[in-house]
Amino acid sequence: GRREALQEEARKKRPDSSDLKRKMEEIEAVEKRLRKLKRRRDENNRKELRLLLLSLNPASYGTAERNQQLKLQLATTMLERKIAHSEKHVEKLNQEMQEGINVEFDWARFKGAQQRAAAAHP
Repeated sequence: GRREALQEEARKKRPDSSDLKRKMEEIEAVEKRLRKLKRRRDENNRKELRLLLLSLNPASYGTAERNQQLKLQLATTMLERKIAHSEKHVEKLNQEMQEGINVEFDWARFKGAQQRAAAAHP
């Protein structure tokens, strides 16, 4: 119960390398999905553009084309929402991973080593 929750909280604050690896894999999966969504959106935009060009010629633009265009617009709107959500998700995961790296990495010791190296090679 309570003890497990505290342990889980402590684990989240001090992730080990497997946590960071898992976070990287999650980021890669979300980014892959994001690329797929963007490809689908771009394809929908191309199809919609073709239909818009067709609409300039009323003889070749009937009810079927108009319905197809409306469906494409709806699908594109949904894809835009999914893309925005996925982008926020990637941002959040990157931030969590950076926080994990900051907790794990001894920045003070690193900066000290950098300063010593700079002093040794003026």
